[in-house]
Amino acid sequence: MNQPFRTSDLDTPFKEYTKMSEPRCPYCNKVLDKKPTRKKKCPHCGNYIYVRRGQLMTLEQVEEYEARQREEWKQKQWLERLGKYGVTEQIFKSYQMKLSNEFGTQASINDTVWRILNTELGRATDAQSLRTVYYDMAELLRSEGKNPVSVLEKTARLSLLELQQDGVTHVTISTANDTYVCDSCKAMEGKVVAIDLALRELPIPHVCTSNGGCRCVYLPVLNYDDESKAKRKRKKRFGLF
Repeated sequence: MNQPFRTSDLDTPFKEYTKMSEPRCPYCNKVLDKKPTRKKKCPHCGNYIYVRRGQLMTLEQVEEYEARQREEWKQKQWLERLGKYGVTEQIFKSYQMKLSNEFGTQASINDTVWRILNTELGRATDAQSLRTVYYDMAELLRSEGKNPVSVLEKTARLSLLELQQDGVTHVTISTANDTYVCDSCKAMEGKVVAIDLALRELPIPHVCTSNGGCRCVYLPVLNYDDESKAKRKRKKRFGLF
């Protein structure tokens, strides 16, 4: 079973180069006149030598190095995000190891995060906790280029049910109000919807055409009946109906 990768692991295969008094090409192993500090073609074999962290590498080694650095950065970002659930690096590794044993191969960071979020979903005891987990699930799906609409439906329904329990009868739709908002959601901005209708049809997130998934939210319309009466009085006063 492969152990989780760390960028520091890259030091081992290349120590022989850094310890040598004479710099050598990582392809042909011939001595170079001067150790390059940037990409340079080997005068002996004609291959391009790459430099990372002072180490001379082949193109294949650079691609592996950079891919693993991205994975390490991704894990760091998710550890920060999962911190609110009490997930430490040690706990993350434990989940990854168990999942790797199930798969029979090294579990990816995304697979590990998904398993952790599903575990937290089972532990959630209130709507707020459930919404938090669903939002993180949606973010993970977005990062994989998948549409998180199925998860966002659950989040939207939870929000509407909470508002309904608080006595809210109508909601208004609010977009993220940036350049990434799709035209369908822009057309819904500020629209007032009866909460029963919103629960049945879930216009948000269903109308959204954004590849990254909908980021709109439902906001309560307070004192809707009083506002409606005032509007009817104004219309009657000015002969609008």
